[in-house]
Amino acid sequence: MLIKKAIAFLFLFLFSLPIVAKSSLVDGVRIWSAPDHSRLVFDVDGPIKYNTFRLGKPERLVIDFKNAKLRGKLAKPADNDLFIEDLRFAKRNKSDFRVVLDLKNKSKPKTFVLEPSQQYKYRLVIDLEGIGTPAGANKAAKAVSTKKQSV
Repeated sequence: MLIKKAIAFLFLFLFSLPIVAKSSLVDGVRIWSAPDHSRLVFDVDGPIKYNTFRLGKPERLVIDFKNAKLRGKLAKPADNDLFIEDLRFAKRNKSDFRVVLDLKNKSKPKTFVLEPSQQYKYRLVIDLEGIGTPAGANKAAKAVSTKKQSV
């Protein structure tokens, strides 16, 4: 009888412990730059919970990864990227981490998650499209000469 009570107690004790959720692992980020948008793809080992929001003055996009850890490296944007100035990250608390994109101008983010396919695992995709004039457009316009020339 004592053994049955001990087993019942042990059973209840073990199943009443909180279940620890497995952290997702972010393996890295790939960045593509195009004249009309930039795309970031975060490679993740499983389903991911995240939150994004924008901050102004200076323009930034914040991505909070819930219950996730960085396993790989985060690529830096190319110098000629029209939308992203810099990318930085930090551990946010014991279980989350945050990525901050310093933006060159106001951008409209579109985010979606892709399920695994062939060689890729789960992916969080963030497309940044400009709002108004892209940062490099004014420089290109100033480079065009408006002087009259005889032909």
